[in-house]
Amino acid sequence: MVLEDEDATITLEERSLNALKLYKIFDNLKGLIFSKPEIYNNKNSGLKYEELIDEIVGKRDYPIIYNFDCGHTIPSICIPQNGIMNLVAKNGEIKIKIEK
Repeated sequence: MVLEDEDATITLEERSLNALKLYKIFDNLKGLIFSKPEIYNNKNSGLKYEELIDEIVGKRDYPIIYNFDCGHTIPSICIPQNGIMNLVAKNGEIKIKIEK
C-alpha cells in the first residue's frame, strides 16, 4: 500500500492514520510505503513524520518505507493507480518494479 499526503499537518496525519488503524487496514498488508510529504508541519510538537507513523502503525511483520519519492515531491516516481508494484526490501536495500 502506498500512502501520500501533499500537505501533512501532524493533526491531520494522526487522524487519518488512526482511522486506517481502526478499520484494520494495516493488519493484512505485505508492505507499506509513505511518500515524502511536500510540506510537514509538526505544529511545534518536535515529532518527526516517521515517529508519528511508528507510534500509530506500530511494529509490523512487513517492510515500512518512509519518505519515498512519489506524489507531490521532486524527484517523483510515478506509480500508476491500480498498477502492480513488486517491492523487495532486504538488509536495508530496496528494489522496486512497477507494472502498468
